Amino acid sequence: MSTILLKAFAAAAAVLIAVGTAAGAGDGGRGFGDGKSQRPEDLALLAGPSWWYDWGLEPSGAAPAAGGSGQEFVAMAWGKAPDGVPLELALQRWAPHPTTKHLLGFNEPNLRSQSNLSAAEACKLWPVMVAAAKSHGLKLGSPAANHCTPGGTGTQDPNCYMNSTSWFDLFFSLCGADTVDFVTTHKYGCNASSTIECVPLAAPLRAAVPATAAAAAITA
Repeated sequence: MSTILLKAFAAAAAVLIAVGTAAGAGDGGRGFGDGKSQRPEDLALLAGPSWWYDWGLEPSGAAPAAGGSGQEFVAMAWGKAPDGVPLELALQRWAPHPTTKHLLGFNEPNLRSQSNLSAAEACKLWPVMVAAAKSHGLKLGSPAANHCTPGGTGTQDPNCYMNSTSWFDLFFSLCGADTVDFVTTHKYGCNASSTIECVPLAAPLRAAVPATAAAAAITA
């Protein structure tokens, strides 16, 4: 088990700048998400961060440019059927990008509008993720539960059926802490202090998963 990979979002942000740790995705800290253009010139302008992702198993755009600049493409299995293909079949067919060293779990499973998986459903699928990571020699990140409050007033709260702490508690009680190499979580907002304060909440088993973060930057 390594450390928390923390990602801070802003609702109006076009590009995500994330802060991880030395043992997290990319091994260099900052990364960004680009699920749209993936143009070579954009990736070149964002050459400082050491990793990037697009919420999918494979880049849909300028992966050679990203790989050529030394950035890692971090893969993600978004949900139980990536691009409409059952997870097990999708991972059997999957050949990681040459730069890929990390595989991320399901996207915001505690939001109805995202992968929408209960902890039990996610855990039932998890052995497939563990097997894929092991087969390709990748570090495996947990499902990325969203830091939200059911019935609250936050951006994601209307879609939230369980807070991240409760979701992680259930997931790890069913699957075990040793089935992931690091924990991932999502938090929307522009307040760096608030983002850092939520890190311990993403590590209910924090004796095994030390929570660390430095800062977060958002670019519109």
